[in-house]
Amino acid sequence: MSNFINIIVLSDAHGRLDLIEKILNDVSSEIDLVVYCGDIAPYRQHLDTINYITKFIKYAERFNISKILAVPGNVDDPRHYYEASMNNNIFVNIHENFYTYKEYVFVGFGGSNITPFNTFFENTEDTIEKKLVALLENINNRNKLILVTHVPPYNTKCDVIYSGQHIGSTAIRNIIERFKPILILSGHVHESRCVDRVDNTIIVNPGPMSKGYYATVKLGDTIEVALNQIY
Repeated sequence: MSNFINIIVLSDAHGRLDLIEKILNDVSSEIDLVVYCGDIAPYRQHLDTINYITKFIKYAERFNISKILAVPGNVDDPRHYYEASMNNNIFVNIHENFYTYKEYVFVGFGGSNITPFNTFFENTEDTIEKKLVALLENINNRNKLILVTHVPPYNTKCDVIYSGQHIGSTAIRNIIERFKPILILSGHVHESRCVDRVDNTIIVNPGPMSKGYYATVKLGDTIEVALNQIY
């Protein structure tokens, strides 16, 4: 048996659930967990969020995926993530919550910081930080803490738009510096698919699943990350 925990990291499907089948067909036999970092619905179609989550769950059942840990994106309706998590044993909404898998604690916060586009699920930096601090302070074992967010932390390679501007969350950056998670999984910024690091915290933006991008993470004595694409 492998000493690693194998994770597939997905984000920003924006309705392209057909690509999940191709991705899971490639990697499902090796996967312990799926982590989904938000924006499952197409842009401006937040009312359809639950329909796409339902499709996602059906694919997971077909490929014998035991758990999907998910946070909503800024174009999703977060209430649908909560609803889906109440109705099955596969889909786990970790927005403003946490899930422990073996010794690893996955803490989630969805949506984005404020954008110029007035999308459905946005929060101020102050709100993001206060809610995450309150959540994290109530977790006793933070030695193997993994943060799952939609928006990446500010001023990293994972939050740079085409103009070169950093648009990530200053609150999440502050959380890194204060609580020092071993890993952050996020999405949101489609053009900043990468692996980066802040001190000892590894940051992964797998890129948009709508273009066939995903990442795999192996958790063990070390953390191994691979960025992948299906065609």
